[in-house]
Amino acid sequence: MNKKIILSVVILLSLFATFAVAADYVTLEPGLWKVALDGSGDGTKISTTSLGDFLSKVFNLGIAIAVALSVVMITVGGIQYMTTDSWNKKEEGKERIRNALYGLGLALISWLILYTINPCLVTFTGTAPDGTKCSNALITNK
Repeated sequence: MNKKIILSVVILLSLFATFAVAADYVTLEPGLWKVALDGSGDGTKISTTSLGDFLSKVFNLGIAIAVALSVVMITVGGIQYMTTDSWNKKEEGKERIRNALYGLGLALISWLILYTINPCLVTFTGTAPDGTKCSNALITNK
């Protein structure tokens, strides 16, 4: 039993290690403050991102998390299916894999339905992927 737990922890940690290595260091941009060299300006920070950009990144992050979690659950279900001798536990492993695939399908189909209805529903940036301008009042930058 302890060997199974240790093996599962090692596999999960090795999956998440690739995400940590893939991160790039990005330096802060200079000149983000409204202060001139002579001291004029109000000292407020200039916003470089809009609400649409933020929502687009959160939406894409949610889809990426759903995909990553489904891969983890498929892996756990596969390990559970391979390492057990009981038919009942094998069925639990297959059910875990099946549910992970259902969740992944639900996340991807929800994106596909929103994109089919209107591509502006999944971009949030004010322009559709084909370059046309969206007319949503929340998204437009003024």
